[in-house]
Amino acid sequence: MEVPRIDAEKLTRPEKGEKSGAVRERVQAAQEIQKRRFRGTGIALNAEMSVRDLEQFCRLSSAQEALAREIIQKLELSARAYHRGLRVARTIADLEGVEEIGEEHLMEAFGYRVFLQDPRRQEE
Repeated sequence: MEVPRIDAEKLTRPEKGEKSGAVRERVQAAQEIQKRRFRGTGIALNAEMSVRDLEQFCRLSSAQEALAREIIQKLELSARAYHRGLRVARTIADLEGVEEIGEEHLMEAFGYRVFLQDPRRQEE
């Protein structure tokens, strides 16, 4: 995921971000969504989903599947890495209060992976 440079004015000007209380409320709401989704399954959170669970709870449209194939090829992902990314995408959608995973959720989830793997980050 490409992140544009932030201009110096924005970096030096104090800006208020999201309050921790608001973040806590979003996380709690996402956890409630997951509790309802997984009721009776023995799963508590998205991170605990097996591959079979991913097939059930992270269904993708044909367009999203095409995007996923492109991501897998470009990032040379293993099955394990792809499944981990799906769990993250499911969580991003839950944090937004959205029932279905969208292409933007997939892009964000796998964008984090690219950012974390970027060898230039190790130099910083």
